Parts: sequence; C-alpha cells; structure tokens
Amino acid sequence: MNVSKNKASAVELQKKWFKELGIEKEALARVIVKFPSFAWLSPGRVRDEWLKEFGIDKKTLVDAIIKSPRLVSLSPGRVRDEWLKEFGIDKKALVKVIIKFPSLAGQSPSRVRDEWLKELGIDKEALVKVIIRFPQIVSLSPGRVRDEWQNELGIDKEALAGAIVKFPPLAGLSPGRVRDEWLKEFGIDKEVLAGGVVKYPRLTSISVKKNLVPKFAILKAIGVPPSKILNGLITLTDKNLQLLQLIMIMSGSNVIAIGTVSKLDKTYNRLNSKVKGLTGQSATYWIKQHKDNEVLLEAVVKEISGVGPEVMELHMKLSS
Repeated sequence: MNVSKNKASAVELQKKWFKELGIEKEALARVIVKFPSFAWLSPGRVRDEWLKEFGIDKKTLVDAIIKSPRLVSLSPGRVRDEWLKEFGIDKKALVKVIIKFPSLAGQSPSRVRDEWLKELGIDKEALVKVIIRFPQIVSLSPGRVRDEWQNELGIDKEALAGAIVKFPPLAGLSPGRVRDEWLKEFGIDKEVLAGGVVKYPRLTSISVKKNLVPKFAILKAIGVPPSKILNGLITLTDKNLQLLQLIMIMSGSNVIAIGTVSKLDKTYNRLNSKVKGLTGQSATYWIKQHKDNEVLLEAVVKEISGVGPEVMELHMKLSS
C-alpha cells in the first residue's frame, strides 16, 4: 500500500514540475538527488518569483535549476538586494551572471568581498568587474588560489591580483598544469613563465597543443632565439594559425620576406586591415569562411605584399 502511495506521489510530483516549469522526468530525478528538499517546493512559486524579480523566463530558469538545484530554495528578491548592497551590481547585470553561473545566487556577497580583499587585496570596485566577467570566482577560495600560484610559479600576491583583475579566469586554472605543459612543450622554466603570466595572463587559457605548439614551430622556423620565444608566443597568440602558416609558405617560396616576429606581425596586421577594408570582416573571421579556397587565400597574401593582383580584381574575388 505504501509502495503504491509513494509511486503515486512521485507521479504527481513529476506532473507538477513538468506542468509549471517543463522539467522532464530524468532531469527532475537528477535534481532531487542533488537537492532532496527540491521535491517539497512549489514550482509555480519558484517560477513566478524569479520571473517577477529578474525577468527570467521558464526555459532559462529550468536550465539554471538543473545546474544549481539549490536555486529553488532562495529568495530572488533577497539575492538581488544583497548583491546590490554589497557590490552595487544592478538587476540587469546580476541576472546575466546568475544565468551564466547559477550557484552565484547562493553565495554570500559580503563573504566574497571580504575574503578576496583579505587574501589578495582586490578591492570591491575591481572585484565586481572580475565577477561580471568570471562569476565562477565567487566559489573559489582566494587563499588557496594565492598559495597555489605562489608555490607552483613563485608569483607573489600583488602580481597575481593584478593578473586576475586583467584576466579573471586565471583564478580557476591549475598553475601546476600550466607550468608542466610549458616546460614540456617549449622548455620554458617557471621563472620565465611567471613573468609571461603576469604580463599576459590570458596566455594560460590558450590550448597549448592546438594553438601554441604550431606557433612555436613558426617561431623556430624564423630563427627566434629561446630567450624570446615567450614574447613571440604572446605576439602570435590571438592570430589565426592557418593565415600565419600561409604567410610562412609564401615566405618559403620567396614571395614575401619574413625574418622576424615583428615582420610577421606587421604582415599579418596589414592583411587583417586589407581584408576588413574590402569585406567588412576581420581576416580571422573571413578565413574561416574561405578556409578551403587556397588559391584565394594565396592571392590575398600576395596582394598585400605588392606582388599580386590589383585591389579591384581582388575585391571581386573576395565578393564572389
């Protein structure tokens, strides 16, 4: 008898959450396992409160709940007021970070503020910008982040704080993994790497094998000495690999002269400017659209080097 009642209750529970929020049976089961109290809450109330206070629609709310089931037990009005009071984050900005990282809604903004100020000296004004760019930071321990980067790469508190403010996702990365990868692939020791991380922290999030290793090969091909490899990688980090390789092929064919990182950088930037002027698109975006048209890509490189077709002829090719 009890078994039958339990089955009936489960069915009713499923119907209730599906009707009010559209949560499917399998998703509902996963959510309840993570947060058992979920089963006894009112889905209609949850839906209406988050819609009223933040304007979050049903589908978006369901996605957030599945990521962080505890969201259903929180008062959205209180969440809004606390983050506004402690950080000055208005409703419009707050809803964006909650959608991106729903667990933020359950964090204490005053605790987050005080811990990051105490452990890394990041003040409220700087921290709010960090949170908006990388809301996951509210779930990290600033003391642990500080100690790991100090122990693994020797980066002190002040330098690390500056790097995190520049590139917030740095706080969520493993400094040991970063150190080991760079030593293995490029032979760059931790002291040199630490300087690179402080100077250009985004470098730590770039795929080593897919992005940086091929660019390392380009740097070696043009004779960049080991002491300047790191700066060379920083220069090439955001540049399209296929376009760089094409420029190098043209260089090898003596169509254009590329002997230094500076020359390669200038050639790439000229190409980007030329393509943008002709198409309204960056070279990186444009090359993705024409990546299989090697003849056209080669014509572009020749044209900017002054050894190819006239601009109008090239423009016609680009537009076709």
